[in-house]
Amino acid sequence: MGATAQAQGLENIIVEEYYTITQADADYYNNEVGGTYPLVAGMKCYRIFVDMAPGYRFLTAFGDPAPQGGGASLNPLDFTTTTTFWNDDNYGDYIPTQTRRLDEGSAFDSYLTVGRTGTSGGAAGCGSNLEQLGVPRAADTNGNLTMCTTYSGFQSGDNDGNIPGTVPSLTLNLGGTMDFAAFTEDGSSFVIVDESWATLPANTGVDPQGANTVMIAQLTTNGDFSFHLNIDISDPQQNIETYVWNQAGPGRQRSDLLIFPQPAQPEDCLGVEGGTALPGTPCDDGLATTGNDTWTAECECEGQLIDCLEVPGGTALPGTACNDNNPATGNDQWSAGCVCVGQTLDCLNVPGGTALPGTACNDNDATTEDDTWTAECACEGTPIVVYDCPALQANIGDACNDNDATTENDTVNDQCVCAGTPIVIYDCPVLEANIGDDCNDNDATTENDTINDQCVCAGTPIVIYDC
Repeated sequence: MGATAQAQGLENIIVEEYYTITQADADYYNNEVGGTYPLVAGMKCYRIFVDMAPGYRFLTAFGDPAPQGGGASLNPLDFTTTTTFWNDDNYGDYIPTQTRRLDEGSAFDSYLTVGRTGTSGGAAGCGSNLEQLGVPRAADTNGNLTMCTTYSGFQSGDNDGNIPGTVPSLTLNLGGTMDFAAFTEDGSSFVIVDESWATLPANTGVDPQGANTVMIAQLTTNGDFSFHLNIDISDPQQNIETYVWNQAGPGRQRSDLLIFPQPAQPEDCLGVEGGTALPGTPCDDGLATTGNDTWTAECECEGQLIDCLEVPGGTALPGTACNDNNPATGNDQWSAGCVCVGQTLDCLNVPGGTALPGTACNDNDATTEDDTWTAECACEGTPIVVYDCPALQANIGDACNDNDATTENDTVNDQCVCAGTPIVIYDCPVLEANIGDDCNDNDATTENDTINDQCVCAGTPIVIYDC
């Protein structure tokens, strides 16, 4: 044999509820066949199969020895019931009896095996006298050739789970310490330590490149049935794989498949026993704003926030830097609405700065004042005016207001004083003249024109003499 390999040739342990005893079955056996132990309605007959990968061979079922120095075996093998195992003590004890006896009661016997359910030999009787191999009833290809119609659940068209075939003889009780009382004295527990059973050479299933299942035991009881197994199998290259139910040392593999009933699996995050909704596996938190949702260690379905670039768990979050591809802005950031927005650059290229067109600046020109930023971000001021009269912010001759209602034509004089000329009050305001003032009545026939007391410009007629 080759070295032990860490592979996965064990695909399953199949526990088939092969048959449930009816009252008619019990009456037939107890009244017609008879045995030390009565068959009881409601008893279940279980068959255990090792399901292997194609090409694998079953080597042994075994119980580990106790540790050196004392203590219990870490991996004992056991078949246990809460009541007792039933056995037919007419035709054998712990191995399958002759096939021709299956219709007489040994069909439901409790025994160990590697593949075989009945040996050949003797008269055919109702059943076949050929050696029979056990297969799951659903995989039986030849119907009912061994049970006939003796038992109510096996009519002519029913599969009886037995098909003709041959396997090497069973080798068991290698250490001579197996206690078969559970199979021969109506016991409740079969336990082996530092023992095994096998066939030599090793055996495949009846369909080695297909299902490749090998039957290793049959147990009948009306109690709660359980077991713990350890097995060796080998791959097509004869590399051994060892599977144990409890503690696996180097080169071994532990598997819950070897325990029946299967241990209760912990509930997943959805409350499903043995379910797949485990921490770290995908879920859906129902939020469109998250992605990569997974179950946390506390079974909370949480996702990563989808950032502004649609990346779950990404860093492009509102308030973080971005690039709006606008050269007129800076300090670009993602907004709450995932819009990349920057601050306008001011006239000093400061994002969001206050040096904006129309605001004060300094053009560093002493001849200007009131400097401001233009629309083109040029800092410009207005020229400073030098006055003749700085206190009045005016030049000599500039119009002004001397705030004197009796003067007019106010101007800044050479003394930097705002002064006007007195306003003249006329007798005849319309003519801007007084009575008696010379005037011109534009009449060529008059002379000595003056303003009369009627505010009319009038002259005296010119006298033209003959001489």
